[in-house]
Amino acid sequence: MPTPPRLRASDTVDVAAVLGPGWTAVDLTMIAGLAALPLLLWRRAPLPVALVAAVAVTAALRMWV
Repeated sequence: MPTPPRLRASDTVDVAAVLGPGWTAVDLTMIAGLAALPLLLWRRAPLPVALVAAVAVTAALRMWV
């Protein structure tokens, strides 16, 4: 079942709200975490597992960088 365009647009707005108006530097750790989520969902991982894995990717990269 495809996601309605209105819901997809609200996801984009939520990501922009997290970044904030004063966000000028690119945070590669957050981008990697956000990229991991659709990849895991594409591989048919359950949503809770994909969310935890995306958070783990972000946290691991932030500890390493």
